[in-house]
Amino acid sequence: MTKKVLQGFAIVNSNIGKTLVYTYSEIDEKGNIVKSNIKETIAIVDEEEKTIVNKLEEKINARLEEVAQ
Repeated sequence: MTKKVLQGFAIVNSNIGKTLVYTYSEIDEKGNIVKSNIKETIAIVDEEEKTIVNKLEEKINARLEEVAQ
């Protein structure tokens, strides 16, 4: 049995709208890396997902404004 471990993710503006790009590894029950750097992309179409992404973007933009001052 393997476990998927998230390594990183990004929200990308693409020609189809916003997409979620993420990378993960698979490890076995002993902690051995079975597969690494697996990349997947999904389109953000669900309203709940869109709301979450918008809130993250608002937080980041607020932080950018604080840093600029």
